[in-house]
Amino acid sequence: MRLYLFELEKIMKKPLHFAAVSGCAVFTFVLWWMYADQADYSMGEGAAAALLLLGVHGLFAALLAMLFTSPVFAEEYSCNMEGLLWTSVKGRKETAWCKAAAALTIALAVYISFLAADLIFVCCVWGGGNWYAGLGQPAAVWLDTTLTVTLGTATAAAVLTGSCSLLLIAGGAYCISAFSDTPFKAVSILGISYFAGGILFDWGDRAGIPLAARIFSFSPAVLSGFQMYKKPWEEQWFAGGYIPLVPVVTAAACIILFTLGLRRFGRGLV
Repeated sequence: MRLYLFELEKIMKKPLHFAAVSGCAVFTFVLWWMYADQADYSMGEGAAAALLLLGVHGLFAALLAMLFTSPVFAEEYSCNMEGLLWTSVKGRKETAWCKAAAALTIALAVYISFLAADLIFVCCVWGGGNWYAGLGQPAAVWLDTTLTVTLGTATAAAVLTGSCSLLLIAGGAYCISAFSDTPFKAVSILGISYFAGGILFDWGDRAGIPLAARIFSFSPAVLSGFQMYKKPWEEQWFAGGYIPLVPVVTAAACIILFTLGLRRFGRGLV
């Protein structure tokens, strides 16, 4: 437990991380002010606002998670400390597991913080009763969609896909960091991989290559953004069975990524 808490403290205690959080907070307050200023307090508006905010904050959470978790191994490698970690009392196995737990905790904590903040904002502006009643409103009234799902169903799906995207980012950061010798290299590779997934999904969609679009629709860039209502893929998400498949793909990918990172740390850099 002490080693796990130490890893959490090491991840959070960096000036660059505080600066990134502050920047996201400033942009969030501006976004909240815009929503509150334009509100007419009609039924369903609060639930729709919370859903749309999740799309923006999914991207923020992904960027912060990548910044926070990428150096989990690379920081020690850049200081030539891996030998010290392997010979410590806790040993490399427990060190690796604590780093994995810390990466997952940070990634999910960032997303949950944004989710909680948006819910508090909506409840303060529209009222908790208005938000709850609005969850039963048809999503087609507030979103550019013809699907007959409610705002509550859409919100639950957005939270599920957003959470899975953060888990994938944590797994990717853990694996990439174990193969990187500097934090900058780890952050750069993870960032490029993240945006490449979204670009390839758009390319497959616009170029008429369904296989590419289907594969990259499970990338963190697509899952963390508000992509479920992107025509013509909205039918795939809700009517094509993509939503139940998201946690399955996430679990399989995370097992592979964390296993690769664990094995790499066990062997060390070559």
